[in-house]
Amino acid sequence: PGAALRRRERVVRQGDAGRSMFVVLDGRVRVTLEPSGQEVAVTVHGGFFGGMSMLTGEPRTATVSALGDA
Repeated sequence: PGAALRRRERVVRQGDAGRSMFVVLDGRVRVTLEPSGQEVAVTVHGGFFGGMSMLTGEPRTATVSALGDA
């Protein structure tokens, strides 16, 4: 089973190392750019994120937070 997230809880932070990918099983997550906080995407159940960092080993390019329980 996946980990449960609460509203506004961060999944990943821009600039952090990343070697994993995430699939949204339920709820929605918000993708933002730091430091402005500009929203660039919302990913819903069935969507995924983190693949680029997982494949390349590059730092995370955005911050991802839960929009509600997810």
